[in-house]
Amino acid sequence: MKKVLMILMFVLLFSCEESQVNNQAVQNEVLPAEEVVEAVEETPSEDVDLEEETKDVEMLSDNPLELESDFFGTYIIDGEDLTGDFEHLIKENDSVMLEDSQIEGTFVSPVFKAHDFIEGVVSWNVNTNLDNYVEVFIKVGTEHGFSDWMSYGKWSTDGRNKGRVSGQSDDYSQMVIDTVKLSQWFPGKQFQLKVVMSRKDASVDSPKLNQLTFTTQTLEKIKAQIEPKDFEIDVPELSQMGVEKIGSRICSPTSLTMLLNYYGIELTPEITANAVYDNGADIYGNWSYNMAFASEQGLSAHVQRCNNFKEVMDIVESKIPVAISIESDFQIENSPMAYPAGHLLVVRGFTKDNFVIVNDPASPVGEEVRRMYPLSQLKNAWTGYIYYLTNE
Repeated sequence: MKKVLMILMFVLLFSCEESQVNNQAVQNEVLPAEEVVEAVEETPSEDVDLEEETKDVEMLSDNPLELESDFFGTYIIDGEDLTGDFEHLIKENDSVMLEDSQIEGTFVSPVFKAHDFIEGVVSWNVNTNLDNYVEVFIKVGTEHGFSDWMSYGKWSTDGRNKGRVSGQSDDYSQMVIDTVKLSQWFPGKQFQLKVVMSRKDASVDSPKLNQLTFTTQTLEKIKAQIEPKDFEIDVPELSQMGVEKIGSRICSPTSLTMLLNYYGIELTPEITANAVYDNGADIYGNWSYNMAFASEQGLSAHVQRCNNFKEVMDIVESKIPVAISIESDFQIENSPMAYPAGHLLVVRGFTKDNFVIVNDPASPVGEEVRRMYPLSQLKNAWTGYIYYLTNE
């Protein structure tokens, strides 16, 4: 008996260790031994009526709204086109903002139809200040029902966000930092967005909502033939490695800073990093927060999941440099290192002999940031996601 008790205690202690999945802080909660015993003791007797509680499941809408899109699987809604339920909010000059006397308001969009997808990222374009916040939510619909609302945390510019909300998951999806991932069995077919806007008091300027974007990884694969050509944009070259203490962690804000500099917004990687830092997740690479900060600088900015690399080349050829997300266990030819944990870099051009011209912020010094990577290798490392910024 004593040996059995010792084994039981060992199992309980071992189970209380915290674990991390894919560098996201996902903790397993286990009841302490005394709470397990208490729970057993409080089990109702047979004469208690045990009526199982069932949760009402919201099913797919019969009339979802269809959105026009220039890119398959990416849905952009400008402020002037926002429709839905507005509580304590008004539309003014293509933006949504709080009514004069209100300190909190909520916008809920219609249900939108989507091409079948397995994951997606929401971006928002806003204006915030020291004493106000914008919190964006999404829920996704599958053939078996809708997920719960999932929050991106309270955003406010210049590093004053509340950050990632942990532990968001249900039978249909889970939120992993900035990406809502569907259950492998239930692809998404519809989605709905909600925005809560708040301020310290009515004397503080209202936050403004100017655009919402939901980009998805669809089940449908769209291939496109690439025609190599010589083309390059002059994009400022910045290394992340010169920033003390955080240099190895800021590929995302450094790539974003290169894009901001391209549009004449003179910031440094360190300033951008401090502004986009996710206080909840302890990372600088929350894609949605990076795009929100870019929008605070007066640009239109969103995360986009492209369907093929030709889309990237077409965008760059229109003189819009982009940052792309890559991940690879192998080291791309001419790169400073491999990127098994993920990395962002800027695409600025390409050549007829099948090379892509990039600004890689992981280069040790600014003079080595501009590099040429083989197209085939870069495509294999690319996750499909880009930062898309314009000054229009």
